[in-house]
Amino acid sequence: MISVLDDGPSQAECICQTLSKAGHMCHSFSEGKAFVHPLLRQTFDLLVLDWNVSDMPGDEVLRWARQSLPPCCS
Repeated sequence: MISVLDDGPSQAECICQTLSKAGHMCHSFSEGKAFVHPLLRQTFDLLVLDWNVSDMPGDEVLRWARQSLPPCCS
């Protein structure tokens, strides 16, 4: 499962369509705060982050994920 953060609807749709055609399940979010809530409930294999999202930019989401989520690999 792949989670995409992008506040551009056409960009997010293009990313998810491309990933879906490659056989991946994809969920997209247009707001950083909405993006982080599912991360607490389920595991994603990959996070695709837009650095320029207004409410919680991708770099803040990445910082939050590194501090708040358990390590995925040893």
